[in-house]
Amino acid sequence: MKRAPGSEPPLRNVGPYRLEKSLRIGAAFSTYRAVHDVIGNAVWITMTPSSVEPSVAANEKLIAGAKVLATLARSSVLGLLAVLDDAGRVAVVTEAPGGPSLRDIMNELTQLHDVPVEQRAALAVAFARAVGEVHEGGVAHGSLSPENAFFSERGTIHLAGFWDAHILSQERRDVGRDVPDAGPEERYRSPERIVGKAVDRAGDVFSCGVVAYEIITGRHPFAEETRGETLARRIRATDPAPSEAPADIDAVLQKSLQKVPTLRHETGSDFADDLVSAVGGRARAHDLSRALYARLRGRPEIVVPPRLEAHARRLARSLAVLTVLMVLVGIYVVAGDRTSSGPSSRSKSVSNARVKVLARPWADVYVDGERVDTTPIGHPLSLSPGRHELLFKHPRAPDQRRVLELEAGEQITVDIEMDVVRPVDAGGDPSP
Repeated sequence: MKRAPGSEPPLRNVGPYRLEKSLRIGAAFSTYRAVHDVIGNAVWITMTPSSVEPSVAANEKLIAGAKVLATLARSSVLGLLAVLDDAGRVAVVTEAPGGPSLRDIMNELTQLHDVPVEQRAALAVAFARAVGEVHEGGVAHGSLSPENAFFSERGTIHLAGFWDAHILSQERRDVGRDVPDAGPEERYRSPERIVGKAVDRAGDVFSCGVVAYEIITGRHPFAEETRGETLARRIRATDPAPSEAPADIDAVLQKSLQKVPTLRHETGSDFADDLVSAVGGRARAHDLSRALYARLRGRPEIVVPPRLEAHARRLARSLAVLTVLMVLVGIYVVAGDRTSSGPSSRSKSVSNARVKVLARPWADVYVDGERVDTTPIGHPLSLSPGRHELLFKHPRAPDQRRVLELEAGEQITVDIEMDVVRPVDAGGDPSP
């Protein structure tokens, strides 16, 4: 018996992870909090809702998002941990944030009327910085919203929800006018994304501007009475409603929300830099954001006396110099050891061959009969010289094998296309 959409899934395991709680159940994907059975660490798992049958299209979209995460080794992203198969349903495992969502913080802000606009703007800077790091990693997010941004325990922001993301080095493709309702993300889409244009950094900057405007003013810049009117206003509007923030802050917001993409900031970092200047400098913006987060979390803000802070900085510089000297001495000692005792374990590992493994849409990878990982694998496999057999397994595709004869130091790529059998719907027609 199928459960109604939005209901809790039964307590069960996905691979080595035990589902504990539904965090978000949407039409396309659901996200759950889970815990590893052995290690006990908390993670997030995103997959198609348990109330619907898995589809090839949904699985491929999750795999594409996982590949994007595999390219982003950034502190501003909830990192990829694994890609699992759950009875034909792709499950993407990521880190779990340590704190609330940006939406939770914004909801708390609506209850406070004594927060200076500069402090609100500093919180928007922290969000824009996270977006900028993603852009610097060569990726456009495509679904930015306060619901897809989360705080760590220390108050830094991490982004999630990369299922519409695009690697900027790859060919851009428009998605057509029938862009599906993406839930809360829809409120933050750029005009060009609403009509089906491709995901890019300019669209992210617009979304970033809408989030920043809402943080600073407490209202949406294009809000109307109905969803349709709000979408229509974003498509036709040339300027958002005045923010009533100080002129320098309002000018930054207005630039990010221009209808013409080329008139906006180029990246999230550019938007953040302009907003930082309006707030009064990078250090001030960081301190204001940290103080606001501490206040909203009910934690006392630690105030360091200026004289003690200056002393701490001098001490930090001295320790940095000492650390550099110790590193240099260590390098000298290690070099001497290598000269006297022959090749080190590091030089031995370099003699291994490096094999980059690719499989579409995805596959479990076995080397010489032992499972090593599931694609996408974010690093080449290090294999000893000689003969090795690679086995690729997918639950709905024939196994594929490759036999390699590897030489020391060789670097090769194995690229596999799994012949996945598409599921058949109730009417007997293959799914598209």
